[in-house]
Amino acid sequence: MSLKLDLAREKQKIEAKIVDTDKKIVTLLKIAEDKKRLKGQPTRFTAQPLPNSAAMTNGIPTEAYEVYRTTMIKDGVSVQDFCTGLRTVKALPREKHNPSSDAEPTPITNRNILRIRNDMAKKMYGDKTIKEYVKTKELKAKVQEEKERKKVRIFPNISIPTSMLPNRYDRGELPCTIEHGINGHYLSWACPLDQLDYDYYLPIFFDGLQCSENPTKFLARQGVEDMLIASKGHPERVLPCLPKIVRPLRNALNKFDTDILLGVLKAVQLLVNSNKSIGPSLMKLGKQFLAPMAAFLDNNRNIGDSIDYGQRWSNDVGEEVRKTLELMEENGGPNAFQLIKFSVPLYQSCVRKPDAHHTKK
Repeated sequence: MSLKLDLAREKQKIEAKIVDTDKKIVTLLKIAEDKKRLKGQPTRFTAQPLPNSAAMTNGIPTEAYEVYRTTMIKDGVSVQDFCTGLRTVKALPREKHNPSSDAEPTPITNRNILRIRNDMAKKMYGDKTIKEYVKTKELKAKVQEEKERKKVRIFPNISIPTSMLPNRYDRGELPCTIEHGINGHYLSWACPLDQLDYDYYLPIFFDGLQCSENPTKFLARQGVEDMLIASKGHPERVLPCLPKIVRPLRNALNKFDTDILLGVLKAVQLLVNSNKSIGPSLMKLGKQFLAPMAAFLDNNRNIGDSIDYGQRWSNDVGEEVRKTLELMEENGGPNAFQLIKFSVPLYQSCVRKPDAHHTKK
């Protein structure tokens, strides 16, 4: 009903416009006729009298009315346009939606369509997604930087003389060379190690422990290991060298480098285990080189409840420092704990004291 009422109203409006337009045309024609009469010119309609049978429309001949009826009024619109009636269109019936009859859409497999879709998605959401991704990445970087900043330890910058081992090796002053074997590198000695002058060569190899670049790094560590293993059962070879070894040990530890520290700790362990009489003698000199170890005593690797399968590499700094100090306490004599405690205040003794009921009265 509402559609019919709207159509009727529109039709009435159009008819009213047509009547108004006709009245305006008649008025314009009369004004033109009056102007021509005043000027004494023959008019179109009065100069030639029309027959009585000529058709009239609104008091004007039909021929003249048709001319003005098709005259353009404004913006390409003529009087004839107002005379056309509305076209009635029959509305199509609305389809009822049946959810049960919905079928899954077939996936698009055309590569061109997929490429176009991806390009459009990038244009629409690309800038926004990229900005959000960059912002998230910057926030994560700031958090990670803050965590790393808290982990960084500030160590003193101590001037240390450079090692002479690289120059001595280049000049050929060492009684060994590096050999490249199938199972790895090793040192080839020019003479048997039991005939080597430990008092001269052992401090040279200990001095090379502060080097962090190969081949000097491998040369120093392997040379110390070979000489100390060959000195087992012969403490007289190593005891005279201990005062000369302390200074290179202190220089290497004052580097505060974890890689150098691991090499020094391994050398100290080999030195203590080489002979029983070396522990007490080395412990007397402990105040000169044990202090830098205190900075790494709590530097343990935290892996939670997982298993550390790299224990055989002995690269946990805190664990290696603790192991070295315990070894020196066990082999350093009765006053070893007091001497270690003086340089490393946080160290706890590993030697169990006898209970009161086990002591003899």
